[in-house]
Amino acid sequence: MQLKPLLHGQIHIDKVILHNPKLSLITDGINTNWDFAIPPTRQNTTIVMQLSSIKLKNGSLEYQDLSQNQHFILNPINLTLNNGQTGSMRYYTNGNIININQVDYELNDQISGKLDFNYADLNYSGKVDTHNFALYPFLRGIGLNPTRLFKAQPLQNANFKTNFTGTGHSLSLTDTIFKFGSSTAYLELNAILLSPFKAYSQFQVDQFEASEFVPLNGYHLLISNLQSSGTINNQKEFALQQNLRIKQLTLQGYNLHELSSQISSILSNPIKLITLSSTIAQIKASVRATSSDGNKNYQQQSNLGSLSCTTNYKSEIISFSGLNLAGPDLIANGSGSYNLQSKNLNAKINARFVADPNSLTGKVVYPITLSGYKGQSHTIDWNSVNSQIAGNLGSSIGNTGKAVGNGAKTLGQKISGWF
Repeated sequence: MQLKPLLHGQIHIDKVILHNPKLSLITDGINTNWDFAIPPTRQNTTIVMQLSSIKLKNGSLEYQDLSQNQHFILNPINLTLNNGQTGSMRYYTNGNIININQVDYELNDQISGKLDFNYADLNYSGKVDTHNFALYPFLRGIGLNPTRLFKAQPLQNANFKTNFTGTGHSLSLTDTIFKFGSSTAYLELNAILLSPFKAYSQFQVDQFEASEFVPLNGYHLLISNLQSSGTINNQKEFALQQNLRIKQLTLQGYNLHELSSQISSILSNPIKLITLSSTIAQIKASVRATSSDGNKNYQQQSNLGSLSCTTNYKSEIISFSGLNLAGPDLIANGSGSYNLQSKNLNAKINARFVADPNSLTGKVVYPITLSGYKGQSHTIDWNSVNSQIAGNLGSSIGNTGKAVGNGAKTLGQKISGWF
């Protein structure tokens, strides 16, 4: 410590190291055990503290909101702030102002980068630039229990940067860019309340390959231009409501157009019953190929088109409504829910094969019900399928609809198995 500058109201400290610090914040919704009030100072006196390095070792942060029954602990916290070559850290007692500019930081030996932080009169702002970190071990390291989704390989070497502004009651994230693998995600978040937490969000990913995050039985599912917007709440329990849109879905390893065309061929030539059984056998063989665990021919592709729906998450249940899948070969709509604990899926889907949308094929709707563990129980309303075909072509070929429907049922089972 340099003592001479004390005479001029300046203090230079090279290092501050705090061992086992603990910060516990408690509120009952009205009263708090903390106070951000500016301490009284003489207007003609200013003390400036300039630091070169700050370290927190084995720290912890605890937050309780008794009114919302919320309680979480981040532990351990090991944080290092270092000026490096160009950074600076200053604290001004007159006005209770903090300036941290271009400081090197490292958190829990897992995340590092550059930090800017400015605080004055309960308002703060700054920027974080982080590189080369693995998301899953970091979340585990601070006491959280993330799902296996965060173990995905692209998330093991990620980069992000964001600008933030806020007060004691609000927070905004802008120009947030998160890069993982060959993908880039963008996030805008406006938290209008911090306790209880309520925020509006906009999220976009340019492209990613879904099988890198969830098993798809050897298939590749390319997702392009995913957009999601909605609300995030934490009033007694965490909840999401998002409007989801995906511009393009491409399945690699299977040719859905070929199957849709075969079904169209059957219903377009109902009189040729002599070849019907062999054609259906070919369709069934093609459908069965989707369940193979062997190597897939990724030269075969299916254009699944676009997808949109409204999703909600609460109490470990993900529900979706207004589902609309619009592709050149398959169109589907419906709603349902998935329980993350029991892994039970319940959904009702109406699907149509539309390779030839003006033919009977494009008119027949297959009502599909999925239920049970991972949706393993599949049923199709055969009476509806047969009555649609019989109504258009005559009851004499009602069995044709059932035969084709069986193929569609098997396809539905395999598509569900991919997810």
